[in-house]
Amino acid sequence: MRWSRAFIATVAGACAIVAAAADLAAQTHPALRDAKLPPLVPLSLFAGADEDSRSGFRLSPDGRYLAWSERVGGRRQIHVRPTAGGDALVVRTSVPVSQFAWLPDSRRLAYALDSGGNENTQIWTVDAQSPSAPPRNLTPWPGTRSGLLSFPRDGDDFFIYSNTRDRRVFDVYRVPPGPDATPVMHELNTGTVDRWFFDRAGRLAARTTRAGTDGRRVFERCPGGSATCARAFDLDWDEQLTVLDIAAGENEVWALSNRGRDKTALVRLGLADGAEKVVLADPAVDVGGVVYDQIRRAPLLAFSWPGHQTVHAPGGEAAADLAALRGGPQDVLAVLSHDRAMRWFVVSLQSAGSATRTLLFDREARQRTLLHAGAFDAYRESISPVRPVEYRARDGLPIRGYLTLPAGAPARGLPAVMLVHGGPWARDTGTLGAWPQMLANRGYAVLQVNYRGSSGYGRAFMASGIGELGAKTQDDIDDGARWLVEQGIADRGKIAIIGASYGGFSTFVGMTRTPTLYAAGVASVGITDLPAFIDLVPPYWDRSRWNRFLGPSNTPEGRAALWARSPLAHVDKLERPLLIMHGANDPRVRRDQSERFFGAARALGKPVEFHLFENEGHGLSRPENRMVAFGRTELFLARHLGGRATPAPRPATEAAGATK
Repeated sequence: MRWSRAFIATVAGACAIVAAAADLAAQTHPALRDAKLPPLVPLSLFAGADEDSRSGFRLSPDGRYLAWSERVGGRRQIHVRPTAGGDALVVRTSVPVSQFAWLPDSRRLAYALDSGGNENTQIWTVDAQSPSAPPRNLTPWPGTRSGLLSFPRDGDDFFIYSNTRDRRVFDVYRVPPGPDATPVMHELNTGTVDRWFFDRAGRLAARTTRAGTDGRRVFERCPGGSATCARAFDLDWDEQLTVLDIAAGENEVWALSNRGRDKTALVRLGLADGAEKVVLADPAVDVGGVVYDQIRRAPLLAFSWPGHQTVHAPGGEAAADLAALRGGPQDVLAVLSHDRAMRWFVVSLQSAGSATRTLLFDREARQRTLLHAGAFDAYRESISPVRPVEYRARDGLPIRGYLTLPAGAPARGLPAVMLVHGGPWARDTGTLGAWPQMLANRGYAVLQVNYRGSSGYGRAFMASGIGELGAKTQDDIDDGARWLVEQGIADRGKIAIIGASYGGFSTFVGMTRTPTLYAAGVASVGITDLPAFIDLVPPYWDRSRWNRFLGPSNTPEGRAALWARSPLAHVDKLERPLLIMHGANDPRVRRDQSERFFGAARALGKPVEFHLFENEGHGLSRPENRMVAFGRTELFLARHLGGRATPAPRPATEAAGATK
């Protein structure tokens, strides 16, 4: 069923969008009434809707120019200036741009755009030295998905991928230098290739191919291009391998790998025989991102997240210089960009109790220049502290996560929110996130749980989620809510569950599986019908992992089991208020997953609200829509949990979509 844009009265006496400050104050939770809470942070800062919203700083490969995204007249545009300083040029594009990359010629920029969130992305280029020149669409192929793939160090060509030939697989196209160049087929996907590795000159050096339908893959070495590819070693379904750099004819390379071990480590990999030498590992968690020195051809920095971020500096003067930028063990360092010569670096630093600062670091002059202080800089006293926590699930499995407590409020008997990450093969790291900070600023204790099956904690922890999505994974989340109560932090009757994507599914499950544990829920782009979800995933998705973690969907018995675990099958058990949000163009979790649940709940007289964002997909990309989502959520939680909300009347209509 497709809902119209007309506003429909919400069921079970749900309050109208407009809420007076006096009404909200009367509902304030007792634990917050006498608390010395800091000022409310405007929703525009969380939503990225403020004018001072510079982001995406990128250095050109030759180090001469610095580009970033900044709003101009309400629309994000690319700005470019000399790295050493000077006035910026605005490179105007027909649509807002937030993510982009420099091309090897250090003159043009490339970016990907989709239409309203349908993920049929197209690749555009624009001349950064000619701001008035119109951008050029390299892939004007309707109904297909394209993306940037590789920028070889030696040469001016670059590579993109696209499924324009066959929607089920991605081919590789080479784009020659020059403003009028068009993509040329470079590597044809025979139907099994899922990853390509190119050498520094842009020649195919290796690839991985699917060995069957169970997620196993084969790593193939290709010393003379695709015609010479031959099996080197096998990869099991949960073994991951990322080659950091390859030179022509090279036999040993740097890589991130968990082959034959539980945790991902930094290794030296023999391409011919697959032999690995572990160079750097963290015994508690996977080693994550790596900053690679293209000149020394060795890793500069590596990162892991056992609790707070750990920065590993394998060696080299530049590594020591970058690691020294951190002011303390709780600081979070990220290298956002650098030039080929490894002289200029753009880094972000987040310190406890401060906004994220973006710096330009000149290693040659040992000079730091502040590029952006971050949206929270004027509200530093409102930043809520985040700390890693650990508790035991009911079956004894250690579960780790992050607790954000509202600044200025004693951690006793607070209203609380279980904030569930998506994926499910992802994890939270406890950084300064918009959602946990918004919720904590409104007075809620926020617990982010890395439930079993989350990534980052090794293969065994991920495998513990097999067959348990919506079952033991949900136990882990529910046990976290009970842990908050046992610790005296949360008010047992005032805990909400919130999430998007898999977190949205978890919210639907929590509100129907344990209908009295949570006082309210907010589910965004969440699954409610598992068989229908599997049937309609994009054609290029590898379903093997979903089949492994959920169970088969190609037999009557398997489909019946999936339906039995679907929240829609248990909509009659919903008791507490639920706010649902979805993007109309979502290609991953279709809009009818939310629409059908809402329709069934409303027919049963359940307390449910629904907002459809007409111009969004699997997530909210537009600041104006994020403003609506944050605003609806803070008011919804204020009504049902007693936290704070922006005390200004809201318009009775919202152009972003339809509310029911």
